Amino acid sequence: MKKLKPLKISDIKHGVVIPCGTPDRIPAAAETVRTAGLRMMYHGWPGMVMTSEGDILVGSSEHLLHVDPFGREIITRSKDLGRTWSAPEVMFDSITDDRDISLARLPDGTIVATWFCSDVWAKPRPHPWMRPEWEPIRDQIKPNTHLALSRGWLRRSTDNGRTWERLIHPTLVGQHAGPTVLSNGNLLYCGQYAVEDGGLMVATLSKDGGRTWSIISEMPVKRYFDEVSQKYWSVLNENHALEVSPGNIIVAFRRASGAEGHGERNVYIVRSGDGGYTWTTPEDLGVFGYPPYLLRLKSGPILCLFGQRSEHRKIRGMFSYDDGITWDTKNLITIKECSMTGGIDLGYPTALETESGNIFCIYYEVPTPSVQGYDKLNPSQWGILSTRFRLG
Repeated sequence: MKKLKPLKISDIKHGVVIPCGTPDRIPAAAETVRTAGLRMMYHGWPGMVMTSEGDILVGSSEHLLHVDPFGREIITRSKDLGRTWSAPEVMFDSITDDRDISLARLPDGTIVATWFCSDVWAKPRPHPWMRPEWEPIRDQIKPNTHLALSRGWLRRSTDNGRTWERLIHPTLVGQHAGPTVLSNGNLLYCGQYAVEDGGLMVATLSKDGGRTWSIISEMPVKRYFDEVSQKYWSVLNENHALEVSPGNIIVAFRRASGAEGHGERNVYIVRSGDGGYTWTTPEDLGVFGYPPYLLRLKSGPILCLFGQRSEHRKIRGMFSYDDGITWDTKNLITIKECSMTGGIDLGYPTALETESGNIFCIYYEVPTPSVQGYDKLNPSQWGILSTRFRLG
């Protein structure tokens, strides 16, 4: 692809998709947390897809805190390209923490939702995520139930997300940013596969719309030893894959937050020329940000979105004009800049090109109780937010 003049962003308009608000059910074990100052729901890690009818579906994980026993997956719908939204509906709610929903559309119009269930909140103290008021909940859930639920899951809808099939399918991996639909209709899902001493980064494939999965390759990602879990995990983790042409795939990775001493928290890229059966060595793009999301624009370039999660938090993007071989790291665009510093959880963007050059991007932005004046913040200004902009 011939390199184009660097794209610029214009016509920026911000909005709110799912605002924070008063929970509709408060488990008793969370009451002490609320007394400590929690007033708003915590919506994070969104997913998005356009249906065959042209509606936009946005999914979100709904919590009280960043990690807790109460997470559930909700979905809202827009019939006017993201300008107005329906009330959220619950898509899945188990007895443990359901989180990081993603959405994709198969060639026949079927919508697949993926997420994973986590029991990290239930680890014995002094694990950093465990709170004493959650111990009664943990003790009510049998260890085998934790073990059975704590993995990746997939659910299908054949009516554009209005109803969901009763049968829920397990996946071999589970992470933020679910499977990518390939040009042949298969699903490619990259993530950590659990082994006895921790996890390996693998590529998995489904040829039947997400019902069954197989491992097709182990990706060349190094591992580090985590002192908390006493296991080995991949130095790179949360990722998003994009098929740039039939059989040619790029995957953008996040550097694991626990992998201290193994490099900066930059965006990394790996490539495959054979549909995911072999991969190149990860390449550090030298751009701080995580996790990444890849979008092929109708005009040809690839947009990589990511959260710049430092003191001055931003949603940013960079472009590739040659199918992901090289990246224009000198001309980053800023999609959203947080007006507050410290105590803000922001990131995990995903986007759609609704019309040629018009991008609709969502992400989450949630203040934590450490923010000065937290109790006086307006919950309608936080949650799953959106930015509509134009590239040209």
